[in-house]
Amino acid sequence: MTQNSADDGSKQTTTSLIAAELRIAIQQGELRPGERLKIDHLKKRFETAVNPVREALNRLVAEGMVDLADHKGFSVATISLEAWRDLLEARCLIESGALRKSILNPTEEWRDEIVVSLHRLLRTPRFHDDERAVMNPEWERIHHWFHRSLLARCGSEVVLSMCDDLRLRSDRYRVIARRARHARTSYNEEHALIADLAIKGDAERAVDELVKHYRATLGEVEMYFKSAS
Repeated sequence: MTQNSADDGSKQTTTSLIAAELRIAIQQGELRPGERLKIDHLKKRFETAVNPVREALNRLVAEGMVDLADHKGFSVATISLEAWRDLLEARCLIESGALRKSILNPTEEWRDEIVVSLHRLLRTPRFHDDERAVMNPEWERIHHWFHRSLLARCGSEVVLSMCDDLRLRSDRYRVIARRARHARTSYNEEHALIADLAIKGDAERAVDELVKHYRATLGEVEMYFKSAS
């Protein structure tokens, strides 16, 4: 490995670590919607150079987590109920088709992956505290794994990439949903039901339950925005 390639690899690792930490801070609400993200401040926070910080922020812009405006720089992307409804409709539309195709094209390895990811998801606490104030990053990682496993046999890497992007954009709103009054606690049962239907090959019911699962979160986010207005 040349010195240049080693430096590039180190910078990429630093960029990924910064992006991951900022992503969590935005999802958890530590960094608020509209808050300015000053490169000099972040450079000091992460004890690194300007380029990895800028590249991390540009990566989050591509994910819809950060906005970039002329003469204003980077800021945490704003949120709205209208944007969330639009995002959820896109997820329902795209993931419904992907899940249906995945179920109609099964393998034993695919079924095993769903079982293993669900098992890990059910055994991992969603929150770090009883007040449901601090999300568990490990639960988030496994949650993504589980949902991607369901869609893995859809036959299109482009579709899977789109689903990954929409899921990342949705994470901020799922954090909001947990703050709603009477936020539901049935997500384990919902995940287990979707997995069971997928493994059994019941594509239409699995799709129906997936959409219902997402729309339940929509309802909680709507409650949050109404209570905050």
